[in-house]
Amino acid sequence: MPRPETGAMSFGDDWPGIFLRGDVAVGYGSTLSGVIQALRTGGELGVLTLLELEDLRDLLLSVDEHKEPEALQLRPIDDCTK
Repeated sequence: MPRPETGAMSFGDDWPGIFLRGDVAVGYGSTLSGVIQALRTGGELGVLTLLELEDLRDLLLSVDEHKEPEALQLRPIDDCTK
């Protein structure tokens, strides 16, 4: 059975959104926790943290309709929830 990967997906002709697999979401959440902690305490961000933030930024911006996103096309949401 195929599984969706993290990335842009669109139901029918609706705007695309982002799907995050659980393992990816936990990784981004951990990175964001570290960033919040560093901002609160005046700590520094490591290179790997910055790279992870750039990846998250790029993922979120990948659904920009002005840039013709490449989203996984799915059936309309009503067809998927029946």
